[in-house]
Amino acid sequence: MTKTYFPQIDKIAFQGADGKDPMAFTHYEPEHVVMGKPMKDHFRFAVAYWHTLCGTGGDPFGPGPRHLPWERADDPYQRAKDKM
Repeated sequence: MTKTYFPQIDKIAFQGADGKDPMAFTHYEPEHVVMGKPMKDHFRFAVAYWHTLCGTGGDPFGPGPRHLPWERADDPYQRAKDKM
């Protein structure tokens, strides 16, 4: 079962090149077929894993201000599972 950490953010939708919504794709349409495959199979979106899911925003001047919801469990194995 997948956890939802950002329930206030809907799935990013395709809006088209004239779209004005900054939280919408203007050129990437996941189901559009290009050279026999949908765009979603050509472009696999990723995040910088460490900085996005593990980093707390710390720097040489001090600890980070981020308190990540998937880092709350006491058990390190559970924390790892919660990130996925």
